[in-house]
Formats: sequence, structure tokens, C-alpha cells
Amino acid sequence: MQSDLGREGIINSGSYRFADHIYRNQPSGRGLFGRWINALFLAMPATQAFHRRYERAQDELRRVAAKIPAPSPIRVLAVPCGIPRDIAEFCDGIDGTLKSRLHYYGMDLDPELLEIAKEWVTPLGLGTFKFFRGNALLTEDYPKGPFDLVVSTGLGEFLNADEIEIFYRNLHRVRAPGGIFYTSVTRYGSAARPFSRSSSS
Repeated sequence: MQSDLGREGIINSGSYRFADHIYRNQPSGRGLFGRWINALFLAMPATQAFHRRYERAQDELRRVAAKIPAPSPIRVLAVPCGIPRDIAEFCDGIDGTLKSRLHYYGMDLDPELLEIAKEWVTPLGLGTFKFFRGNALLTEDYPKGPFDLVVSTGLGEFLNADEIEIFYRNLHRVRAPGGIFYTSVTRYGSAARPFSRSSSS
């Protein structure tokens, strides 16, 4: 409980703050001991694998941006969007012309999170950004596609097989032909670890 990540994991496991703490990858906690414990958590193989999925999402956005010729827009949908640290960091390394071509859409159930997400993307200079409160299992809650990149990390692990099928069908429906779907799931083996899968078919 002295570690910020440990406390968030115990009280609100799976929350957007828990995920963003891992993506931020900076130890924090109550005093030196709390920060030391937090650093140990962040160095764990499972936590590092969790962090890499966020980096891979940026890699997929680079792939999409490279294959769509200017001046065409690049439409991105994130479900659930969480705190859009990935798109903010991606924008740190690109010019204003590419930023203006990015049209970012985020969907999440948490209205508090959506307000935080808006604050993150407002200063980025994107061509368009919109956030929607919606249930990922309800087709009617989705923004109108098509989207060149659809990103979903951290939700599938909480869904059963029937819900996963509904969810992935919804994402496939709004993805553009030839577009990329990036997601994370968990596989089992001698050491369970996350892996990422991209699809353009």
C-alpha cells in the first residue's frame, strides 16, 4: 500500500490509472520505501510486458501513417481509450502537417476518464478528436467508421468468450478495408505473459 501502483492495483485493479501508471513507467509512492517498492513492481517481467503493448500501439500508428498518402486523413479509434498517453507521445516526434491529418476517436464507459482524455489531446494540434461514452459490446454506441487503425488494449482480458466475439465483431465492423486492428491478450505457458497481435485482413 506504500507503492502507488500496488495501492491502485489492490483498490482499483484494472482501472485506467493503474494502466497509465505502468505506461508512464516512473516509480512513485509514499516516501523512499514506497517508491522503492514501486520501482520493483515496474521492473517485473509481467509489468514490462504490459508496458510494451503501449509502445507497440505507437508502432502500429507509425505503420498506418506511413502507408496512407498525404493529404488523406488518418482515422484512429481506441476502445477503451484510457488516458491517451500513446497518441500524446506519438505527437511529440512528428511535424504539424502529420498531426493535422490525425483524426482521433476514443470511447470509454468512464465519464471522468473521458474528460481527462480530452485535456490530454486538446493541445496536440490534431485534425479532429472526439470522445464518446459507450459500451464496447453495443454496436449502436460506436462512432461511425471506417477507421484506419483500431486499438484495444486491456479490455479483452476481462471478457468471456461470447463477449470477446461480440466485441471483436464490433471493431471489425468499423475498421476500414485493409486497416489495422491492434490488441492485447494473454497466453498461457510456463510463464503467462501478454502478447500483441496486429491484423490487416
